[in-house]
Amino acid sequence: MDWLVFGLAYVGYALVCASVSMRAWRSKSRIVPAAAAGVIVAHIALVWIVRFEGSLDAALSKGAAGFAIFHDALALMVAAALAPEPWSGRAMFTAFPVVTLIAEFAAAIALILLSRRRQAPRA
Repeated sequence: MDWLVFGLAYVGYALVCASVSMRAWRSKSRIVPAAAAGVIVAHIALVWIVRFEGSLDAALSKGAAGFAIFHDALALMVAAALAPEPWSGRAMFTAFPVVTLIAEFAAAIALILLSRRRQAPRA
């Protein structure tokens, strides 16, 4: 199930990058931000179900700051998909650095965990 949960994260991030790139070229397509928001909502729903089993305490045990940043980024992405112009573009440009930091942090954690798995002796 992890492949689906985190595969959606990568697809969502790619869509966020595409949306920001399109906005930089003055394209005001509503389809890409909506697709990004949909994929990210699905990713976060699966994180809640798979990782935290729907428990707020479990989610907050990883840190309140991370929880707040993660869900603020979600709110910005949904706002970018639903808000009228010019607020849609502003929300997307605000969400991009936040989502990028989250993606970089998640990739670093994944690399650390993978290196620990390789170093662990097999029984």
